[in-house]
Amino acid sequence: MGTVRTGTDEAGERGRLVNVAYRLLGSLTEAEDAVQDAYARWYGLSRSRREEIRSPGAWLTTVTGRICLDLLGSARARRERYAGAWLPEPLPDRADGEVADPADRIVLDESVGMAFLVVLDSMTPAERVAFVLHDVFRYPLTRRGVRVREGDFTEPGTLKHAFEGAERVLVVSAAIRGAGAAAANRAAVDAAREAGARHIVYTSHQAASSASLFPPQRVHAATEEHLMRQGMPCTALRNGFYASTLGYYIGSALETGTLAVPQDGPVSWTAHEDLAEAAAIALTGDGALDGVTPPLTAAHALDFAEVAGVLGRVTGRTVTRVVVDDDEWMSAAVAGGMPRAAAEFTLAMFAASRNGEFAVTDPTLETVIGRPARTVHEVLGDLVRSR
Repeated sequence: MGTVRTGTDEAGERGRLVNVAYRLLGSLTEAEDAVQDAYARWYGLSRSRREEIRSPGAWLTTVTGRICLDLLGSARARRERYAGAWLPEPLPDRADGEVADPADRIVLDESVGMAFLVVLDSMTPAERVAFVLHDVFRYPLTRRGVRVREGDFTEPGTLKHAFEGAERVLVVSAAIRGAGAAAANRAAVDAAREAGARHIVYTSHQAASSASLFPPQRVHAATEEHLMRQGMPCTALRNGFYASTLGYYIGSALETGTLAVPQDGPVSWTAHEDLAEAAAIALTGDGALDGVTPPLTAAHALDFAEVAGVLGRVTGRTVTRVVVDDDEWMSAAVAGGMPRAAAEFTLAMFAASRNGEFAVTDPTLETVIGRPARTVHEVLGDLVRSR
C-alpha cells in the first residue's frame, strides 16, 4: 500500500499524469510542472500517511487534476484562452476497429481532434477536468448526469435520437474517404434539421471546390451546397489546412535532417485549437459567423522548403528540403507499406498545393478569436517536444 512505483513503472505513471495535465492545460511545460508539484506533495506527506493511501496513482491523478483546475481558474480570471497544442502523446489503446490506413488515420485524427477541441473550448475549467478524465480513463459521464448519445453518420437511423433537442449542432466532416463521405455529411445535416436544430455549423475547408485536385475539397463543396439549400441559419467554417498534419511528415526529417516529399506549394497551416475556438464562437454567438465563411487561416502560408527552415530553427539543426518525383515517392511509399489508395490520396494533396489551392490567407480567424493565430514555429515546437 501507499508506495509510488519506481523505475519503469514510475516513469509510466508520470507519463500518464503528464498526458492528463497536457490535455487540460495545453502546455507541455505547465503539464510537467503540475505533475512535479503533485509528486512534491506526495513526498511531502509523512510515511504513515502515504501508507494509508491505498492507490497512490489515484491520489496523484486527483491532485494533478486539482492543480490543473487551479491553473485554469487563474488563467480564466486573467481572461486567457486555451492556446496549447493538441495532445500528441499516445492515448490508451484504441478499440479493435483501429484505422490501419495512414490516410484514413489522418482524416480521422483531424475530425476527432477538431470536435474534441470545440467541446473543450466551450467548457468551464471544472467541466474540462471531468471531460478529460472521462476521455483518458473512460469514466462514465452518465454517472455525472451528462447525457451521452451515440450516432453514426453512415447509419442515418441512429442520428435522430442523437440530435434530439439540440438547438445548435456542429457537424464535423465525416472521417471517411471516398464516395460515402458526402453522403454521410448530408445525412448528418438532414438529421440535424429534422431534429429541430435552429442552426447547423459544418467544418468545411478553405479550398472547398468541385474542381479541386484534392478529393476531400470536392466533398466539402458538395456538403456546403446541400447545407445552404436547407433554408435555415447555417455556417460552413472554411478551415485552413490543419497544421497538426505536419506531424506525419517531420519524423524522418528529425532523424535524417532531410525533409523529402513531393513538390508542393504554399499552405496556410492553421492550428486546430484556433479553429476550434472559432467553431465554439460560431456555435455560441449569434451572427458571429454565418453562411460560408471567408478562409479561416493563420497569417502566413508556407511551403515545405519554408517548413524545413522553421524545423531547423526549432531543433537547432540543419533540415534540408529535398523534392522527390511523384512516381518515385509513390513507389517508395507503397514499398514501405502504405496502401496504394492512401498514397494516391496523399499525393493528391501535394498536387492541390502545387496548384495553389491552399495558398490563401485571411485575417478573419484572428479577428474572430481576438488574438494572433498560432504560427508554424509554435506548432512544430510542440510537435518536436512531444516526441
